[in-house]
Amino acid sequence: MVPKSYDKIRAKQATIIAVLLAILALTISYFGYGWLTQFFALGVILGGIYAVAAIPFAWIYGVMRFFNLAHGELIIVGAYVSYWLFVIAQIDPFVSLPLSFAFLAAVGFIYYKVIVSRIRKVGVNPTLVASFGLAFALQGLMLLICRADPRAILTPYSKVGISIGPVVLPLIRVIVLLVAVTIMILLRYFLMRTFFGRACRAVSQDWEVSEMIGINSERIYMLSFILCSGLAGIAGTLIGMAYSFEPTIGLRAYLLKSIAITVLGGVGSIGGIIAGGIVLGLAEVFGALFLGGGYRDAIAFIILILAISFKPTGLFGKVAHL
Repeated sequence: MVPKSYDKIRAKQATIIAVLLAILALTISYFGYGWLTQFFALGVILGGIYAVAAIPFAWIYGVMRFFNLAHGELIIVGAYVSYWLFVIAQIDPFVSLPLSFAFLAAVGFIYYKVIVSRIRKVGVNPTLVASFGLAFALQGLMLLICRADPRAILTPYSKVGISIGPVVLPLIRVIVLLVAVTIMILLRYFLMRTFFGRACRAVSQDWEVSEMIGINSERIYMLSFILCSGLAGIAGTLIGMAYSFEPTIGLRAYLLKSIAITVLGGVGSIGGIIAGGIVLGLAEVFGALFLGGGYRDAIAFIILILAISFKPTGLFGKVAHL
């Protein structure tokens, strides 16, 4: 016999699918198939970039239960690293991805040793205050050094377009999406197939039992933090190539959206994070289309509230671990 809870889940899924199909039909009837495909492709690209930005945040929270409020600023620091390498040394941003990763990994190591390792066991409030303070410190430092002018990494191929059927997309965004997908596939393999990945999943579920079987949880925490800081740098470089950025956008945009995607997709589930990122990207693109660009950032708040209210365990219906 099928459990009633399973029937309720299937009923909710059917309702969501019906609503989405209705919205899809209305959109096609109003804008036409070509416009729909164009906006859908732009939403998927945006969602893929959001997912890469959210994975480090979700990973740190899943393993350490550490709410890193400086995550958005680390992303923007990564964007500035590749921006200045391109402006000063003419290093292509795709070539500078490892350099951005290395610089932010070093920042993450200092961040962990000086702040995180000292206050992580004290409680939630000190970690929130410390990471929030670091976010504003990084923001102020970027404003001092880089000024508040919006910037973007504009390469010779940034204005090149590519046609795929009725869809015309910027080539740089397509390449950025492919790089983002490659990174997510590699991370999935890394978490599922390597000893470090399995250790991360074990510590995220029960660090005490992990210690009993010989896993050094403190080392896992430190290495995870360093790795995720480096990944934030890569996300920043990809964002800088596809969109404009400035020092204050990390806290009010990418941190918020990382939280919304993590809640929507489920803590620690890379598949859920990808799905959550695409949902948010599509919601922003179509929301801006129907409501106007001024409501774009508000959509993340709305999705976050709805996810917490109706699906607090994420898209997969259960609390997920790495």
